Formats: sequence, C-alpha cells, structure tokens
Amino acid sequence: MKNRTLLIDGRSLSLSSVGLGVYAARLIKGLLRYAQDLDFKILLPQGTDSGKLGIPSDRVVEIPIALRLGNAYLEGIASDIQLSLFLRRHYPESLFHATNSFWSPFRPKHMIITMHDVIPRRFPRYLGRTPLRKFMQTRHERFAASSDLVLAVSHCTARDLTELAGIPAEKISVLHNWVGPEFTNIERNASKSRVLEIREKLGLPDPYWLYIGGYDYRKNIEFMIQAYAKAREEAVLPPLVLAGTIPKDLSKPYCDVLGALRDTALSSKEVLMPGRIEEVDLPFLYAGASLVIYPSLYEGFGYPAIEAMAVGTPVLVSDSSSLPEVARRPECRFDPSDKKRLIQKLLAAAHTPERFCATLPEEFTEAFAISRYLEIVKRLPMFAMGQRGECKES
Repeated sequence: MKNRTLLIDGRSLSLSSVGLGVYAARLIKGLLRYAQDLDFKILLPQGTDSGKLGIPSDRVVEIPIALRLGNAYLEGIASDIQLSLFLRRHYPESLFHATNSFWSPFRPKHMIITMHDVIPRRFPRYLGRTPLRKFMQTRHERFAASSDLVLAVSHCTARDLTELAGIPAEKISVLHNWVGPEFTNIERNASKSRVLEIREKLGLPDPYWLYIGGYDYRKNIEFMIQAYAKAREEAVLPPLVLAGTIPKDLSKPYCDVLGALRDTALSSKEVLMPGRIEEVDLPFLYAGASLVIYPSLYEGFGYPAIEAMAVGTPVLVSDSSSLPEVARRPECRFDPSDKKRLIQKLLAAAHTPERFCATLPEEFTEAFAISRYLEIVKRLPMFAMGQRGECKES
C-alpha cells in the first residue's frame, strides 16, 4: 500500500541527557546498524542538522517546527497536534512510532507508542498545582490505549500501565531498554587512557564512587547521602561523585542535594560535583568508578544500572519498581527505605567492591533489542514486513 513506511518520532533527540532522548537515539542508531533494509524514516523538525545526529539525509522526513508559545509544556502539546495533522495529510497509511507519550485530537491511522513510566500516578506532586498536567496525563493514557500497540520499557511499567492507567494488557508488549556498543564494546585495558583522561578533565580521584541519573524527587538522593555519611564514620570510603547538574530551585519536585550535604557536613573533598557529563565521556566515567549507586524509589527502567554492568563496574541499586528486572543479583540490591542495610553494603563495597558485580543480560544489548523490536512491529497487520527487516548488522 502507498506510503507504508515506519515513521519514528525523532523530536526528543535534542534531549540527549535524559532518558527519553537516549531511548530515541538508541532505537534509531540500532535500526541504522541492524535494519537498513527496513523502510523507515526519522521525523525531525525542519532545519535540524541530521548529520550531527548521525542520521543520513535520505532517512529524514522534515516536519513543521513547533509553535512558539512561551511555555515548553504547551509547546509540546501543540507540537504533537501539528505532527499528527502532518502525518494524516502526507503519510496516512504509514505506521507512526511515538517514542514518548503522545496526544492529539487528530489520531494518526496507524501508530505505536512507547510508554516509559507512570511517575505522576505514583507521585502526584509531579503533576504540579495546575489542572492541565493532570488532565493531559489522562489524555495521554487514553490515547495510548487507543493506539495499535503500546511498548513498555519493563514489566513493571507494563503492570503499572494496566493497573494504574487502565491500558488493556493485551495492547502492551514489553521491550526493555538497552545499551549501545559504546558501552558493550568497551574493554578496560584499551580504555585506561580514556578513563585517565576523563578523571583529569573532571578533576576526579582514583578510586571514586558514582551516582548519575538525575535529581528529581523520586531519585532519593538525600537518603543516599545520609547513608554514605554514616558509613564514612565507620570506614574510609572513596569520594562520592554526584554527576550532572545539581538543582537549586526546590519549588519543583527536586531532591535537596545541597541541603543534605550541609546537614551531613560532608566536604567538597568527600563529595564531588563535576556538573554535566558529555555523552561521549559517559562509558569511561562509569568504567573509572569502583562502584555505581542508584537509590531511586521508582524507575520505569533505570539506565545507569545496565550502563554500569555493561562496562563491568559493580552496582548497588534499590530493590524497587523495575530495578529488580535490571539488576537481577539480589546481592546488588537494597531496600531504598532501609538506611542501615545500605550502610552495610557500602561498608562491604569499601573492602570488596567486586562482590557487587553483575553480568549484563543479553536482552539489554542492542542486537537483541532491535531484533525483538522488529519481531513486535512486523506482527502488526498494518505493517507486514515480510522478510524485510531481518536483524543483520550492516
């Protein structure tokens, strides 16, 4: 049929430091590597330099630039509506993949949606004080329920989508997030010079422990800082590195990182804050750490755990939401409300960090994930791929 193309929403590629942008980038890069025979295009705003994103120009469909409304949230809603109208007019028979929650009164004829979590259902404070976000949360969920297929990034997210958002279980397929070859192909011996370079660039000692993954409320950073401070009273620990931008505007649902550091009297030598980390440096930042700690209360998936495992760095993650699916060794998990238990594990990691190493499951690798993605998509009646789209690395 005419225009029977898979169209992937690439608007979130500009958000390279957050999970939504990482997901879209890894999906697109994986398809470019493993499914070049597949008829797929990337939807990018007009004027985007696709070359900088590593996307060949013949894979790009330019879409209208979002309206400027002076409010990022409203602009996001308007952009979804603009895009759906564009698709209905120019690609009515194609399959549209929204890589994040999506809503428009003008629904594309064929579409799948990736849903990453239902954070506002678990933590209503994320909806803010205005009724619009609550209204749109419901709209997004109902829109997903009316789509051809919902991709959930974990079994935890799939359950939450059904139990909390009312999306029928038969509409949902689980496709776990994954790491790219920049993580899985790293070899510790070959990367030593890059690790040293990153340490020097960011002013990091050897050894160090690492937290990375954002600072919004559910990340539970104050808990981690308090446990780390108590553990330091009992043993010599490596300095703790808090990577990324530390929030200061506590009117939003953020952790009070600076307040926790003041309360625990931890010095700038004991806790280092190097700021935003460049994407190309991430694998080597992980590889240089002797432990990665991830105390989150709720994750739709949790990239830092698999990124650490991929480069062979020991991990300690909370035993909540999707994280037991990710870090499957019980030894590598802790109750995110039990400070004494985390302290015990931190003290153990100070002596034998290797006891918290875990092997990366195959399903969190790019080749496996893209193969699974193609299997899911080609089951859809409106996008029968036949023998095209077999998973072969180019």
